[in-house]
Amino acid sequence: MPSTRPGRRALTLLVALCVCASAATAATAAASPTRTNGAVNGCFPGVDSVERDEAVGDAVELEMLLCFEGSVAVDGPGYTGNVTLGDGEKSGTVTLELDTDANDSAAFGVTSDSLDDVPMNATGDGAFEPGNYTVTVRDGSGDVADTVTFELDAPTARDVTLWRAPLGADADLRTLAAVRESRATASQVDSRRRLDDYDSDSLAVATNETLVVALRADGIEGAMTGADGDARTRFRTALRETGGDFALVQTPESTPPSRQPLTPPVLNNTETRVLPDHANDTYYLVVDTRDLRGEWGGTHGGTIHVGSRDGMGFAARLSLQGSGADGDWPADTVAADFELVAATVSTPATAGDRTALTPTANAGLVARTTLAAGTEVTVRVSGAANRTVDATVRARNGSANVVVAPLDLSDVPDGATLSVAFERGGTRLDESRLTAVVAAPTATLHVEPDEDELWVHLSDATHPTVVATTAANGTVLDTRSVSPEATNDSTVTLSVTAGADASAVRLYHDADHSGTLTDADERYRRHAVERETTTPTTTETTDEPTESTPTTSRTTDTQTPGFGVLGALLALLVGVGLRRR
Repeated sequence: MPSTRPGRRALTLLVALCVCASAATAATAAASPTRTNGAVNGCFPGVDSVERDEAVGDAVELEMLLCFEGSVAVDGPGYTGNVTLGDGEKSGTVTLELDTDANDSAAFGVTSDSLDDVPMNATGDGAFEPGNYTVTVRDGSGDVADTVTFELDAPTARDVTLWRAPLGADADLRTLAAVRESRATASQVDSRRRLDDYDSDSLAVATNETLVVALRADGIEGAMTGADGDARTRFRTALRETGGDFALVQTPESTPPSRQPLTPPVLNNTETRVLPDHANDTYYLVVDTRDLRGEWGGTHGGTIHVGSRDGMGFAARLSLQGSGADGDWPADTVAADFELVAATVSTPATAGDRTALTPTANAGLVARTTLAAGTEVTVRVSGAANRTVDATVRARNGSANVVVAPLDLSDVPDGATLSVAFERGGTRLDESRLTAVVAAPTATLHVEPDEDELWVHLSDATHPTVVATTAANGTVLDTRSVSPEATNDSTVTLSVTAGADASAVRLYHDADHSGTLTDADERYRRHAVERETTTPTTTETTDEPTESTPTTSRTTDTQTPGFGVLGALLALLVGVGLRRR
């Protein structure tokens, strides 16, 4: 028999009004019933299991094998009820639904996957309140078969989780699966903190991006499944009936002194999408910040577009035990914070106020970005022989979000100046324009092997800032930043762990990583530094390494750049981290 109520999360009581001793006995009883009181030979009614930790407003399900007929009584604070199931003619598995959001006899419902119809006669009085309830199971003859208890807590907010998705991603976040997938690839802030606990992180959300809010709470399910309208309307109704509240509240530090904090009405916005996950007591809000507006009271107040305001911070607050409209939020309030930041893409300034790129066919521009992972970014380079070089890439997560753009600069002369711009969604990010200079990084390398390590000393770097990386057998071992200021006074040293069979050194610009540096098949021939040479005296090499005997302890190599395929993100992150030392 199909269910007469929407799907919901439930506290489940597995109850057997009659568990037959064998499948044959059950089949015989179902096909040829001879008793109407449930006392069929081989049947032993009783409760199988109880799930705990539910709240008033959730649904309680009693799953049982109905042997012709039986009854279940519920008694506890504020509520008593009784339901008789079956007519003595049929047996099978049924689920008794106890809606703790409903009153009187309306709290009972029954469904079955095996029976077309299950007669039910229910009586009840009162409304459910927090506390312990006793469930008494009787067979068809009226004898007590089993007794169990369950507890209902007060409706309670559990936690708020925030994460972000790219500009316009809300259009695709229409299912629970899509929302969960977006969470798996995003940085997030998960908060179980109380309102007065400020020891938590704030999620950075680039202007006009999509914000996803996951609210976990006990006790809202019944009111939501029983309400009318779309999911957003039903969620609002459930909050109101439960006596709870959800709001975005501007943080004090981002509110100007002459104005009152913004409280944008997220749930009143028809563009906000709500996706309930009753099985996990979780409710997802998908918010397009482009459509998020609020009334700013105080001096020079009025309606503003929240999503475009860089520097504004908000707390997402949830309570099921009262409204925070007057600023006095209840004890169960949980909150998580986010801050709007400018949508930018930036690179290190490696030559004065310019970014250095390499004149090769596979130069790799590596830049940090405030954009969410997955955001499509167009990189446009102009000024190269009257032509424009375009590359479209997607932002990715790392220690900081980055974009990596392959650029063909093979016909750009050394020393040329280029203009680089970044676009998101067809709109140029005005704060992300930069000037690039095409230049080949060079430095003097002095190699000194000993029994335990291979020391690589660098000096006379020609461009600030050059990054040098040592690698052995395709594995990056050490990375250092090199600048003329540092190498004129003292050398910068990289070490290679003892036992490295083949060592290499590669130079590249801070914002331009070309060459994998992690490919075991790549021998770095233009930049290889052999541990051994044919003579004990210092020699100069500029290209291919030479085979040697093991009698030499020192080699000097002056390097010029050569690059392979697009640089691995690992090299950038290691280089940036070590540069900050």
